[in-house]
Amino acid sequence: MNYSYSWFVKRVSEKFPGFTTVKGENLGDIKEDISVYKKQDLKKKFLENEFFTFIYELPQTSVPKSTIINYEPYNSAHKYCLIELRKPFYFDIKIKISFSSYIVGLGSVAQFTGVSEDWYDKDYGTVIINISCEGNFNKLISGNPSILQYKQWTENLFDDFHNTFDWQVCNSNIKEYMEVAAHQIIINKLK
Repeated sequence: MNYSYSWFVKRVSEKFPGFTTVKGENLGDIKEDISVYKKQDLKKKFLENEFFTFIYELPQTSVPKSTIINYEPYNSAHKYCLIELRKPFYFDIKIKISFSSYIVGLGSVAQFTGVSEDWYDKDYGTVIINISCEGNFNKLISGNPSILQYKQWTENLFDDFHNTFDWQVCNSNIKEYMEVAAHQIIINKLK
């Protein structure tokens, strides 16, 4: 969602009691250097990705002009899926998602779900995935000012993955939310 209308954005989060807002802050004017992939285009590219059908809010995504998006689905030959963002002669960004393990039950997230202990192992499972990100930039044009913007964009994109999917970050946010909610209950009782 942060990259719907501009690719040169930085993820900005603002914490409030009990919730955090996240938005993309535009870092500069890039009107000449933009390609927009509409939702229909993305659906065609990610046709084999079963999760894409559940992304209703994504109207479009913006990338640097002439960036090619490739998607390689999970298969028995390489056991991962790969999203590649490539702008010829500038950069090649790869996001590899691979299955790590499956556990019957909720595992370490059980305490945060509100699900009764009787149902932990009966109806739920935990899937652990690995996401690795790699960015390569053309050294021959390293002095080009646009390369600095592409590097900043790549860093922000990778930070978004980390902040969205890393269990330590998610766990910290959940604990913080639960503490704020517990404090609010105590404050309401004292009123």
